[in-house]
Amino acid sequence: MKNITAWLVIALCWTACKKAEPLPPPVSEDPVFMVTYSPDSVVNQTVTAGQNSVYLFTDFEEDDFILCTGSFSKEDCPDGNCPGSLTFIFKSLKTDDFQPDNVFHLGSLVFENVLGGSPDTTFLTTFSVLPNSGYNSFSWNIDSASAGTGASIQQEFQDDNPKIVRLTAQKTTGLTSTIFRTVSLTNPGASFPSVNIEATGDSASYQLAAVITGPQPASLFWNTGDTSEMFFTDFLSSSYSIIVGDSFGNFTQARLQQLSPNDLPVQTAGFTYSVQPIVVQGPLGEIIIEWVDAQGRIWRSDRVQQPVGAVFEVLESDDYEQNERGQNTRKMKVLFDCILFDEQGNSLPFSGTGVIAVAHP
Repeated sequence: MKNITAWLVIALCWTACKKAEPLPPPVSEDPVFMVTYSPDSVVNQTVTAGQNSVYLFTDFEEDDFILCTGSFSKEDCPDGNCPGSLTFIFKSLKTDDFQPDNVFHLGSLVFENVLGGSPDTTFLTTFSVLPNSGYNSFSWNIDSASAGTGASIQQEFQDDNPKIVRLTAQKTTGLTSTIFRTVSLTNPGASFPSVNIEATGDSASYQLAAVITGPQPASLFWNTGDTSEMFFTDFLSSSYSIIVGDSFGNFTQARLQQLSPNDLPVQTAGFTYSVQPIVVQGPLGEIIIEWVDAQGRIWRSDRVQQPVGAVFEVLESDDYEQNERGQNTRKMKVLFDCILFDEQGNSLPFSGTGVIAVAHP
């Protein structure tokens, strides 16, 4: 019996000293890492590393991105995929020089979503006066707002809606040319009508003509009352204007002011334009939350884009000691309020606060 008892004592001591692998960073008597959270407005739940056989497993992996994780999970569930597990995943671009202060920065973090950062398209548009127009001063107006001066300007538009452009040009003689036309950013040079006035002649007779491009005109009105594209007059007025419309209700306009016979032949100043669409990637997602409910169903924050008002805030962020793998870790105080989704698209409000840690390069 004595020998049996001795062997039992040795066995019990060996079992008591055996450590689960892998282990998270050491936990002091006063718990360092804990999160209080509320799924679906249920009474708050608290998970604490070092209590009730729960550990905080920290790790990171590198591929196209770096994923830094911290998972509150049972000691025999280092992958964080068992019921009750709560995992925080920080995502960043893979760089030669990993900067923890940048990745785990204070303030709001952007939630990752299944589509990644939603791209935006801007339209870089260049407007240029037609060469050899004879005018020497130019000003631009787009959608009733001043857009600059000079023979060429560039504008960056955040949407692809048609724009109404006004070009005003002057000569040293005082002659002023003005044209209005609508331009398409998705089909440059087409879709909308454009008109210029051409004035020629001598003291015996003068000719005014509308130079129209684009769709066939459905209506045409001169300030003289004429409705044809060309007309003749024995007396040259100092001002002429024309409005042309197409069958879709789009209009273009041109006018000459302070016109004199000495300016002939002359035409209103026209312009061309080109559009370069530029795709700008939206902000990269920085944080993912994953929670496994009591039935083993996995809920994640990145399956659908988070609604407006969702928040993940880092309130404190400091270096922490290495984990059991010899990896560097980061300790953070956080708060969050978001929506989690299961694989079927069901949603679950999820909010909480706590102190967490993740491993990083």
